[in-house]
Amino acid sequence: MKNYNKTKWGIWSVLTFSFVIAYFLRLSTAVISDNLSLELGFSNIEISNIASFTLYAYALMQIPGGILLDRFGPRKVCSIGMLIGGIGSILFGFIEGIKVAYLSRVMIGAGVSVTLLSVLKFQGSWFKKEEFTSATAKFSFIGCLGGVFATFPLVFLNDIIGWRNSFILIGIIGVLCGVVIYLVVRDTPKEYGFKVDIEVIKEEKVNLLKGLKSVFRNKATWYNSLIMFSMVGITTAFSSLWIVSYITDVYEVKKSIAAFIASFLTYGLVFGALFMDYVFARIKTNKFNVIKFGNIINIFIWSYIILISNVKPPIFTLPILFFIVGTINMSHIQAFNDVQYKNEEKYSGLSTSVVNTCEFIGSGIINLFIAFTIDMNASNAVLGYKLGFVIFIVMNIIALISANIGIKEDKKSLAIKVG
Repeated sequence: MKNYNKTKWGIWSVLTFSFVIAYFLRLSTAVISDNLSLELGFSNIEISNIASFTLYAYALMQIPGGILLDRFGPRKVCSIGMLIGGIGSILFGFIEGIKVAYLSRVMIGAGVSVTLLSVLKFQGSWFKKEEFTSATAKFSFIGCLGGVFATFPLVFLNDIIGWRNSFILIGIIGVLCGVVIYLVVRDTPKEYGFKVDIEVIKEEKVNLLKGLKSVFRNKATWYNSLIMFSMVGITTAFSSLWIVSYITDVYEVKKSIAAFIASFLTYGLVFGALFMDYVFARIKTNKFNVIKFGNIINIFIWSYIILISNVKPPIFTLPILFFIVGTINMSHIQAFNDVQYKNEEKYSGLSTSVVNTCEFIGSGIINLFIAFTIDMNASNAVLGYKLGFVIFIVMNIIALISANIGIKEDKKSLAIKVG
């Protein structure tokens, strides 16, 4: 007789592994930007677009992906998504020109965009309400490991089999993952033959147009979206494209060393997924204060790196600074919690998709801005990075202002309730 808990956690593990692959593919361009430049002659703007097209496709699929999941379920949607993403990665391994590079990265972004939503959808059908938060925290922790694999492990893999074969290999794994998902995953316990009598999280069918109007008219959607656009957009842009090239260009070290240092940003994300869950569960003041003070710290860190140290602080400080930035970044989970709480319950999934989209729009804009500044200062890499990275300080200021708005709105709501 099948064990329900073992089955649900087994399926959850398969879907979570797909997100590890997805996270890896999103960030994988950071360590091969020099290969794309030297071997294929791509400019910084073209390389920026290669990374950004993945993020744009990922962002644009959030709302359609939610609709598809409601209609067809995570089994079909996630399996097809991983097949498309895997084929996109294989295609990227064979690129010779920029058009095919763009196409392959769009396929990757669109394909893997449904993995996060699929896991959440699966959890809503298989897990009790009281298990949902713990499962999501575990999922975030494991999923972020994909970012670690996209740093120095990918560099070593590149050294052994080359960057092209690396993407072909990961693509094959992605395709196989899609096949396994279709064979193993079931959308509901009933489809696996379980007759469970538990209260699960169910989503109400909603009118998309009415839902979008309601969500966009809600002030909470806007300030939480700005937090994702700015604070999280920085981390996504930096880790997905610039972090490794910045270290190799400015410090003139080997790519393997740069990737090792870069991995500490991802370690911060992994640690932050658990640490912020602990903090938010125990904090008694307004939770937006965590984002507020976190961005104040980020402003000091980036000001030190960019303005005081001229983008070249002592190299031994970088792992520490990157780890702190990564940890602070995970305070953005408050944006998801807040936007769901302050929108109508039936629009909670839609509001989350809208807010999540802004991270990737922001990171794409940041990537393009940095690419322009570096190209304009091609003869002086330090100056190019310095001018480009100034946008990090600006974005943290935007996130700080947005967090303050969240604090004020919560005070207003509290005052109305007390009154």
